Amino acid sequence: MLKITEVKVLKFMQQSNRGPFSLRRLMVALKVNSKERRELKNLLQNLVNSGQVILIKGGKYGLIRKMNLVSGYVKAHPSGYGFVIPDNENQTDIFLSPGKMKEVFDGDHVMARVDHVDRHDRRSGSIVRILKRAHKRVIGRYEKTKHISFVIPNNPFLTQDIIIPKGKGKGLKPKKGQLVTVDILEYPTKYRNPTGKIIEILGWPDDPNLDIEIVIRDYQLPDLFPEQVLKEAQSYSEATEDALKEYSDLRNLLTFTIDGEKAQDFDDALSLQLPHNGNMLLWVHIADVSYYVKEDSDLDKEAFLRATSVYFPDRAIHMLPEQLSHNLCSLNPGLDRLTISVGMEFDSKARLLNYKIIPGIINSNERMTYTQVRDILSPEVKTPPEYLYLQSVLEAMGNLAMQLRKNRLRNGSLDFDLPEPEVILDLRGDVQSIIRAERNLAHNLIEEFMLAANQVVAGHLGKLKIPSIYRIHEAPEEADLIDFLEFVHGLGWEKRSDKKLPKKKCGDPAPDKMSKQRLEHKDLQEIMEYFEGKPEKAVVNFLLLRSMKQARYSTQNVGHFGLAIEQYTHFTSPIRRYPDLIIHRLVKKMLNKTKDELLEDRDLAEKLALIANHSSLQERIAVEAERKIINMKRVRYMQKKITEEYTGIISGITAFGFFVELEKIFVEGLVHIRNLGDDYYQFDEQKHQLEGHHTKKKFHIGDRVKVRVAHVDLQKLFIDFTLLTKLESFLDE
Repeated sequence: MLKITEVKVLKFMQQSNRGPFSLRRLMVALKVNSKERRELKNLLQNLVNSGQVILIKGGKYGLIRKMNLVSGYVKAHPSGYGFVIPDNENQTDIFLSPGKMKEVFDGDHVMARVDHVDRHDRRSGSIVRILKRAHKRVIGRYEKTKHISFVIPNNPFLTQDIIIPKGKGKGLKPKKGQLVTVDILEYPTKYRNPTGKIIEILGWPDDPNLDIEIVIRDYQLPDLFPEQVLKEAQSYSEATEDALKEYSDLRNLLTFTIDGEKAQDFDDALSLQLPHNGNMLLWVHIADVSYYVKEDSDLDKEAFLRATSVYFPDRAIHMLPEQLSHNLCSLNPGLDRLTISVGMEFDSKARLLNYKIIPGIINSNERMTYTQVRDILSPEVKTPPEYLYLQSVLEAMGNLAMQLRKNRLRNGSLDFDLPEPEVILDLRGDVQSIIRAERNLAHNLIEEFMLAANQVVAGHLGKLKIPSIYRIHEAPEEADLIDFLEFVHGLGWEKRSDKKLPKKKCGDPAPDKMSKQRLEHKDLQEIMEYFEGKPEKAVVNFLLLRSMKQARYSTQNVGHFGLAIEQYTHFTSPIRRYPDLIIHRLVKKMLNKTKDELLEDRDLAEKLALIANHSSLQERIAVEAERKIINMKRVRYMQKKITEEYTGIISGITAFGFFVELEKIFVEGLVHIRNLGDDYYQFDEQKHQLEGHHTKKKFHIGDRVKVRVAHVDLQKLFIDFTLLTKLESFLDE
């Protein structure tokens, strides 16, 4: 049995002044005998696959960090270029030109070389080696010419057509235009496209029943659990009395969950105690998933692989089997459930005075919905008799949540109010409507309490200085914020410190004084307040969010810029997010072990870094998949609305036209510049407007227009409008 670990091999290669190393030389240096040769070779292959070691010519193993190489995942753009997202979270992305993308697919794990760094420290490079292919199977539209058959991938990030050689159809004969599943035979090179064989005919693209199946295949979502994982989940039952002895009994607390009407898994519950000193003791109870999902078990490995649950309009792909997600771990009413509970004592100004984190047993009194809580908290609605016993507690919680929010905003937190789409399906699964999902005081209440619990847990682990996973949001690049500043300046916003400057006209370029100043939290908050209630609010919030970096998981705590919090983590959703489950394990280890024991676990930091990177990647995939299915449903819905007329607000201006967001249904489409037939229109990038050359007619973000649905493209997920008339402008002409 090989006693050498991956960590020991990496440490030796790092400390050695020589290298790269042949297998034989490593065996001698590490004192590995000939019987253990195969095991060492397998260990080295694992290091190659993980991107920490590279196998070079001559069969030698080199340490990546010593060879000016970067391992990471390819992120492709539909236009053909791409980036390498480094495995090392402290490194910046590497730009890949379209020519450098010819041999790779989106999601491939690669080794890249940095060829150039510009004056803004932006890196560009090329692919040295492909470590692992992301796509072995692709969904696409079958096409055929006189001489060749090929498949156009349905995934817009896969930009190369797949050639189908003759006789590679498994006896299948798809019709032109049908959707098929293709197994990749040969991956692309610099000089030729990938090839594949058709293994399945899915059907016609206009079949709505295929939407989710297409997305699942496109994003390679694991929708079925392996048999051994299901067996392990089924082997668990309610916690034993012996296990319960390790948990504090919190069943005497008045406890309830608040979730959406369609929710089936409840991983958080609330209690509120009002001590005689006038303070409030808020309990946030989170399902103790770690009791069932043991480290390195089949359940754990599958949960890590998935890293997150994925939610579609009519179904979900869960991180955990239903035996756990809907049953044993779910905080269903009337049942004893294990939790990690965070008790937080607040004063009348919602300032945190004290806290405790304990394993607990709860028994939820009620399963409440956001709508029910909204009605109870509304003075215009009479509370149903069966919920009168909750009214005073909910009112106290509502007041606490509002004060917490005020405190958060005062500290600089940015509160993005971006509407989310909600797809309404009928009994047959057809789209009835697409509306803006409601957000009310009940949603805000849950959000504030979960933020508070996450912050407390992150702060506690940070105070102990043990390795952990944080939810970080890095400060945006100054150049991106300056671009955003110029945009909102063109819409009429002025920075308070610049009020004394000569009054500008809308569309004037931002003054030098402003463009040289870095925007702070208070400036961004002022911008959001300025556009509150205005037609441009949604697009301003969206563009501000887009100028920010993506939030992600990391073992390096750099704080959360958007929330203006120094230490933040994800702890409150372990049923559906793997990092939350890991935080639970760390909390329990912290409760059961001394700090020194955790610090002595030398492999812990590396394991957590791997989990953080993988979870960030899977989160991005899940978000893209969820957006894709919403867009597919939007386009399908609008297919039935061709020639119908709607009013809407211009939500974006580009050189090729403007986007319109409809008022009655939550759908956006494009009025292409070619369909503006009354004049030649030019795009003014500084003023963010289209202006007619002869008529001088102008179109701005926020203008209200009337449009007709002209064309819908299901393949490109695109909706074309034609302009009927401009109704009004938020600007004075």
